[in-house]
Amino acid sequence: MPIQINEDSGGNFLAVHVSGISSQADYVQFVPEFERLAGQHRKVRVLFDMTDFHGWEAAAI
Repeated sequence: MPIQINEDSGGNFLAVHVSGISSQADYVQFVPEFERLAGQHRKVRVLFDMTDFHGWEAAAI
């Protein structure tokens, strides 16, 4: 699985681990989760861990 999303600190911190090649399905998974948290909290801190990340498929850009 190229993307893992972990919510912490009551929802205002999002840790995202991305590896491999990101696909459109990863984008479709991430955006609603981020928008949900952004709607619930005034600020959302996001940490992107891009260890072993190799880029995006064309459809994901």
